[in-house]
Amino acid sequence: MKKNFRNIAFNFLLYICHVKQIFKLWEQLSVSVF
Repeated sequence: MKKNFRNIAFNFLLYICHVKQIFKLWEQLSVSVF
């Protein structure tokens, strides 16, 4: 149970980091396009 919770938390952190990277790329694209 504890191991499973740690795995979920780790995946959640990876997801947050991934979303932040996507937003950074999106901002750069928006600035270059507009």
